[in-house]
Order: sequence, then structure tokens, then C-alpha cells
Amino acid sequence: LDEARGEDDEVQNQMREQARKETGLLLEEALQIYPDNDEIRLELVKNLNYRKQYETALEFLAPLVDQAERSEEAIAVAIDASIGAQLFEKAHRYLDALPSNPHTDGQSHEANRIKLRGDLFLYQANLGQALACYEQERQGAAFVDKFIGAFSCAWVWLLQEQKEKAIASAKEGAEVWFAQNDSLERHYGLDALPISIGMIYISDESPALCVKQVCELLLADNTLADTTLKGQLSYLRYQYYIT
Repeated sequence: LDEARGEDDEVQNQMREQARKETGLLLEEALQIYPDNDEIRLELVKNLNYRKQYETALEFLAPLVDQAERSEEAIAVAIDASIGAQLFEKAHRYLDALPSNPHTDGQSHEANRIKLRGDLFLYQANLGQALACYEQERQGAAFVDKFIGAFSCAWVWLLQEQKEKAIASAKEGAEVWFAQNDSLERHYGLDALPISIGMIYISDESPALCVKQVCELLLADNTLADTTLKGQLSYLRYQYYIT
């Protein structure tokens, strides 16, 4: 039964990929007929991103993002494509081009930008700059910012082989999570969805990935002296997988 289900999933994936490819061809034909239609161009770029053709996506996107009037959606798609193509400096430049506060929830938008900036530095192995961004995130007012920021800092400390500092940051993050009485907020803290800018998801990694990474690494060698923290990290890891 499991083998049959796996084969069905593979067939469905192939059908989805074929549908995306065919849709992309239709969008390319439409753009040839209507080369000045920004909506068609943007939909084609999204399709190319889905198919992981990031550099081609950036070529088609250039007329939309290399002009004075640029939509937030176009810039967000450009950031996603740049990260997929591992053009991180380009992603930084597009991130700089985002409007400061286009949404009513300005705090959330700014927190996403800070987290994303830190992740870009992390991709570039610039741990000092990544840590600075995550420290700024950790000091935010919102629960999710404090929680994810603390574990993001802990992950950088582990990468720098600063285990005691990592433990302190992880402890801070765990205390923030266990002090939160709102179950929906706790759910948001471990949400599997990637960072979003408007309606566009950036990359495919959840901000909570750092929680899993920190928990697994600190629990791996079974040397945590703090039994309370050990239990908290074990429970957070469990919650990460079921959220």
C-alpha cells in the first residue's frame, strides 16, 4: 500500500510539473503578443521560479524591476529568484529597494525584512552580520520575533563553535515560547511557511528551521547539564515536526 501511494505521489508530481511547463509556454507566447503587459510578464516569472529556472526568471523580470516605479510584488519575486540563483548580493539590492512600510502591519513587515537580511548574510557565511540582524530581530516587541530571533542567534553561535552562548540564546528562546499562553502564537512561532513579502513566499525554508537545527545539535551529544532546558528543547523539536 505504501509503495502504491508513493507511485501515485510521483505521478501527481510529474503531472503538476508538466502542467507548469505547459503554462509557462502559454505565458511566453502571450508575452510575445503583449510584450508591454506587466501582469503576463510577472506571472511568467513566477512560473519560472516554481520550475527553478531562476536566472531566466531574472532576465524576464528586468523590465519590471529596473525602472523607477516598481511594485512590491515584482521586487519580492526578484528577491526569491536571486536567492534561488544564489545571487545573494543582488538579493540584498532588491531587499534595499522594498518600500519601507507598505502594509498596515509595519512591524511585521520590518521584522520579516530583518530576518531575511540575516538569512542572506548567513547564506554568504557572513556570520557577524547575520548575528547582528538576528540580535535586532530578538529585541523586537512581537513574540515570534523574540522567539525566532533568539534561536537564530543560537544557531549562529553554534556555527561559530560558541556553545555556551548558543545554550544561553536557546534557553532565552525556550523561555519565551513556554511563557506564551496563546496557542495560536506558539503555532506561528513554529510555522512551516517561509518568510513572505506581501503574497510572495521567499525561498522554501521556514524561519523556524533554526529552532529544529539548534534543538537537534544541542541534544545530539547528550551533554546538556540543564535538565529543564533539555526537556524544553526536546518538546520544541517534537512540536516543530507536528506543526
